[in-house]
Amino acid sequence: MKIETAKKWLNEGKLISHRFFNDSEYIKRVNRVLLDESGNKLDEDFFWENRQGKQWKNCWFIYN
Repeated sequence: MKIETAKKWLNEGKLISHRFFNDSEYIKRVNRVLLDESGNKLDEDFFWENRQGKQWKNCWFIYN
């Protein structure tokens, strides 16, 4: 899915991953805070700023 759709699902409480992430890596939002799979708080501006290239525009998916 596209990055915009992934952000929408992230806001809906879904776990989101990308093809560049390892098999067990994902991000999630809890109480408006962006977290990784280990529960580490992520700086959201920094996270998305580092995923601006065309390789990040697609290939997002809901993590199962």
